[in-house]
Amino acid sequence: MSSLVRLHPLTDGAPIPVQGADLRGRYVVLVSLAGRPLVGLRRALAGAGARAVDASDLSEARRRAAVLGQQATVVIDLPNNVEPVRAAMSALCAQDAVLVLAATATRAERIALLRAGADHVLSTDEPGELIACLLAVLRRVRGSAVVLHADPLRVGVLCLDQSTRTATSAGRCLTLTALEFHLLAYFMAKAGQALTRERLLADVWGYDIGGLDTVTVHVRRLRMKIEVDPSRPVLLRTVWGTGYRLEADGAPSPTDDPAPLLTAS
Repeated sequence: MSSLVRLHPLTDGAPIPVQGADLRGRYVVLVSLAGRPLVGLRRALAGAGARAVDASDLSEARRRAAVLGQQATVVIDLPNNVEPVRAAMSALCAQDAVLVLAATATRAERIALLRAGADHVLSTDEPGELIACLLAVLRRVRGSAVVLHADPLRVGVLCLDQSTRTATSAGRCLTLTALEFHLLAYFMAKAGQALTRERLLADVWGYDIGGLDTVTVHVRRLRMKIEVDPSRPVLLRTVWGTGYRLEADGAPSPTDDPAPLLTAS
């Protein structure tokens, strides 16, 4: 490992064992923009087997993550000012997950962070909840919910190859984050089925409750990349009163509602 990466010595106290949590082999880049020591989180990460890496700002976080590789998770402890983090988020999207702790952020600010590329925005810094998020990400990355296919998936103009982690729409290469790739793979594997946001949250994100805004925002982001006109989607449709469906042939259905399930400014 590069000498540029300094592992946090975790001298803030003994590790706190987290029941059922196994993050051995995972690196977590901690960016405390709010200036808090995050002692409880550090101890919980150590108890789960993860290794913490400190970064003083987002630029350093990008460098640390580049050395550690895609599987390093980035956790940003957000101060009151959301905008600088939102503007810099896209540079971190290559990581398997970017989590933001934003206790004081408004709903609109949380949605803006998700649109910019954050995978999760938590309103608490409670260690147990954040560890649960990391475990959910690890399940998704390992493909426990999204079944890996040896052959490329093809649905209409969409083609996705999980072995090479490439995707195209009508022959056009798509630039997808890790989460967007898994979300598209799930939709393609379930093409033609109406999928609720609750089911998507459970199967793709690994959550059983809460966080439905996260699904809505990421579906909107995925549409921006696969649709010719994201405001009038013909591939990934909204099913009124249910959720979403990826059309097998890209043709509109009369049961679809063109309005999104969530309207956010």
